[in-house]
This record gives sequence, C-alpha cells and structure tokens, in this order.
Amino acid sequence: MAVNEETIQSAIVECNKVLVPNYTKIAGKFKLDRRTLARRYQGQTVSRTEANSDQINKLTKRNLPLTSQIVKNLAEEICGREVNKNWTANFVRRRGDRLRSAYLCNIDNERAKSEYHPNIVYFFNILIEGIEKYNITGENIHNWDEKGFLIGLAQSLKRIMTKEDYKSGRIKHAIQDGSRSFISLLACICADGTAIPPALIYEAETGDLQDSWLEDFSEKDLAYFGSSLNGWSSNAFGLNWLKKVGRRLLIVDGHSSHRMQPCDVGCFLLLSTAYFQEINDITFKSGGLVSMSKRLFWSCFKNAWEKALIPDNIYSAFKRTGIWPFHPPAVLDIITLRAKTPPPDTLVAFSAVPKTPYTPKSMRQFTHALQKNPSKEMIRKLIKANETNAANYAIAEHRAKGLTEAIRIEKKKRKRGKRLGLTGKDTTAGQWFGPDEIQEARDRQANQLKEAEEAKEAKVAKKIQDGIDKAIKKALEEREKEDKAAQKALNAQMKKEIERRDVLDRQAARKAAFKAKKAAKTAQARGRMSRGASSRRSACEYGRKRKSRGSGSSKSYRGELSWRYARGGPQSSSELNRFSRVEHSCLFIIYLAT
Repeated sequence: MAVNEETIQSAIVECNKVLVPNYTKIAGKFKLDRRTLARRYQGQTVSRTEANSDQINKLTKRNLPLTSQIVKNLAEEICGREVNKNWTANFVRRRGDRLRSAYLCNIDNERAKSEYHPNIVYFFNILIEGIEKYNITGENIHNWDEKGFLIGLAQSLKRIMTKEDYKSGRIKHAIQDGSRSFISLLACICADGTAIPPALIYEAETGDLQDSWLEDFSEKDLAYFGSSLNGWSSNAFGLNWLKKVGRRLLIVDGHSSHRMQPCDVGCFLLLSTAYFQEINDITFKSGGLVSMSKRLFWSCFKNAWEKALIPDNIYSAFKRTGIWPFHPPAVLDIITLRAKTPPPDTLVAFSAVPKTPYTPKSMRQFTHALQKNPSKEMIRKLIKANETNAANYAIAEHRAKGLTEAIRIEKKKRKRGKRLGLTGKDTTAGQWFGPDEIQEARDRQANQLKEAEEAKEAKVAKKIQDGIDKAIKKALEEREKEDKAAQKALNAQMKKEIERRDVLDRQAARKAAFKAKKAAKTAQARGRMSRGASSRRSACEYGRKRKSRGSGSSKSYRGELSWRYARGGPQSSSELNRFSRVEHSCLFIIYLAT
C-alpha cells in the first residue's frame, strides 16, 4: 500500500514533540505501519530512497533512464539484501511526487498484422490432415523462423526518471548504442521443448568470419556460423541448414500471420528482451562508455538464448499457437488487447524537510553546532546524513565495479580480429560452420600463432645470444687492453728500476774510482816519503848547521819542519799535501842556496 508522504511527515512532527516517542500509538493515530514510522523517524528509509532517487536523477540527466531491474539492483546494493519483485513499483508509487515510470520508444516497432479468419482455419485444416496422415508426433514438429539483430539498438523498456524531467519534455528517448551492424538468426524449436542449435549469419565484407567475433565461443557451445556481405539469409543458407538438421515437419513463417509461429509468439520476444537486457547492463555498467560491436554479440546472445529458449517457454509457444497440442480455438478465440492502464492518482507534493549536512564541510560545521547545542532533531539529521552517505558509497562502489567491467570489455573489444579462413575456395554459396569446423580453424590459427611465436622467440634468443657474444667479445677486448696496460706499466717500472740501478752502479763506480785514485795518491805520497827519509835527515841536519847562518824566519821554519818530522810525518792527507808542497819548496830553496 502506498504511503502518503504528508501523513509520514505529520507523524514525524508528532514524534518530535515528545522525548521518547511511542511509535505504536502515533502510528495507530495516523494509520501507518509502526516499523515504517520508526524507520522514517530514525532516518533510515528516507535517506536510502533519497540516495536512490538522486542516482536516478543523475543518470536521467545523462539520457540513461533506469529500467525497473536496474533500480531493483541499486536498492539491493544499498540495503545489502534482496528485495521482492514488486519493490520497484512500490518505490515509484511512494516517490510519486518525484518519480514516474514510462515507456520510451527507441524506434517504432509496431507492425501491421493482416489476420484473415478463413486463412487461419485453412491453415489448421492442412496441419491436422498432415499430422493424421503421417502419424506425426510432437518430437518431429518444428518451427523454423529467422530474426534480425541490429546489435546496438535497444528495446523499448519502461524507464524511471524524475517527475521534473518528465514534465519538462526534455527526456523523450533513452540513449542507445546505435550500432546498426546486422546479424541474422535462424532458429528452430521443437514441440517436445527442445531447440536446435542457433545459426547466425554475420555481416562481413570479406565473406569470412573474424576470430575476434568468436573469441567467447567455447568447445561446449553449440551453434552454426556463417557470413554474407549484408548479414542477410538466403536460399543457399536455408538449403545447407536443412542438410545439416535432417528431415522434420517444419512450420515455416510465410509472413501471412505471426500468430501461428511459435518462435514469434513465445520465444523471439523473450529472446529480444533478454538480449536487450544484456546490452542495457553493459551500457549501464560502463555509463555509456562502451559501444556494442560484433565481438561482444555472441556472449550477449548466448546468455539471452539460454534464458529465453527454455522448455517451458517452448511448450507455451506451441500451446498458444494451437499447433501442439492441436487446439485451433487458442488462436481463433483469442481475446483482444487489454485496456490501457489508468493514469496514477495525483499525489500531494512532498513537504519540505530540514536541511541535512552531506558534504564534509557542512558535516564539520554541523558537528560543532551539535556539540554546542545538542538536540534530538540535530541527532536525527546526523543519523540521516550518515545513512545517506553510506548509501552513496554503496552506489559509487557499484558504479566503480561497472566501470571496471566496462574497461575490460572495451579492452577486449579493441583487440584486432583475424580471419579464420573458413570459407574455402567457393564463397558464392551459403556455408555453415559448426563447432568442429570452428575448432579446426582455431587449431590451425593457434598453430600459426605458435609458429610465429616460436620464430619470434628464436629471433629474440638469437638477438640475446648475439648480445652475449658481443658482450663477451667486448669483455675480452677490455681484458686484453687491461693486460697490455698492465704489461706496459710493468715494463716502464722495470725500465725505471734498471735506470735507477745503472745510476747507482755508476755512482758506486765513481766512488770506487775516486777511492782507488785517492788510495793511489796516498800510496804515491807514502812512497815519496819513504824515499826521501834520508833527504829529510840531511835537511834537518843541514838546518841545524845553518842555524847560526840563517835568518830568524828560516830558523823557525826549519825548526818547525824538524819538529814535524820528529813527530813521524804528516797526520792527514791535507797536511800531507801541504807538507809535500812545503817540502819540495824547501828542497828547492836548499838547492838554490847550495
């Protein structure tokens, strides 16, 4: 039951009048749920819903109104638990003054259907005749149909936005990727609840599949792949597909009425919804930063196929068309479209609430004011602010995870694709490639990549070896240089040592020669002294004899000379030299005197 905000605010004012409010009594007075009143008064519910509303407002301003499922996911992120399936609708009703849900059409997908009653009766008559004639059972009744995907165009879904933006008329369409790369699907379902693996035809200018398109295709997956210039099917593709699947009773789309096509009635709509939910998730998680491409199509399509083509949906599709079990009134007595949902009642405007601090600066100011003048109302506002900030943190964390996933997807999408080489020589006829052919092409491509990697590793190894050889050669050259320098230094030192020894030897030789010369002079002088001993005695005696006749100076000299000879001769080499000179002079003088 929707809760009137004015009633809630009136109950909160009543609670503020007392120190400890009696939630049961006040809730009974205003006909409210006690838990709802307690949570709103304590600032738990309002802050979370306001945080959710703010996130809706932010994304709406970016032309990304949220779907009901995304709003439900946000609520679960904030409160940390699962909410029931009707939570989003109740949330929009509770916040009717600010939020509104509406269908936003990306393209006009209304399709004119010509339904002629006699033709439908004729169809069922032919069908029952064939079933009875050939005893055909449910496991041999199949419906084959094709469907096209413009991989970047989203489905019209109900979006949630602020009431102000809705009334302004600015938001009339939701942003979508817009990629118009076309891919055809050939689908076939059986009345026993099974489905034949899907066949996809990619748009390829080269006529060959790219490995990046099937990067997420694993060995466990079952599907057939083909390619054409425009991504359309053809008779050649249909014929080759029949050869692969074998004989079956096919209910084929003749474009007369889609009411007798189980694929259209019970599967394709669910498949489209699941697929568009996948691309909406990618767009929402990335904040519109990741664009859709053929390399992302298989992963999205695979998840959508597994969700939509389940046995219950296939059984229901055949049952609603009246084909199996055979029941023509299921179509002939079909009821017309349901009436339009009446517009919601106008709700009263949301009453003003006290301003609550949400920024760090206002929080600090609010805290100082609370310390100076504490009150119950300020404590309630502080609790409300904390709850809101916690909810914003949960939303930011959820968005960060989405952006991280968007970066991973974008990095994967930008990887350059390579041709798988599946088409062979003949590319004119439609060709289907199943898991075996794709795996064979992948193995061949893996071998080529392995050979390329081995060649690259060999080149790198050769480059490393050349670097090692060059380093060794350089090291040897450096070692040889060092050895030559050491040898040169040793030779210089030896030469210097030899020169030093030569100098020492020459000095020693000079000293020895000097000593020998000196010794020879000394020996010569002593020889002269020994030879002139008699001469000395005669001179002395001669001196004494001429003592009386000579002058005083001569006497004194001769006396000194005699005294020195009496002492035994000169006492040193210098004295000897002087004595020798004096001696010769005296002898010369004596000679002249005589």
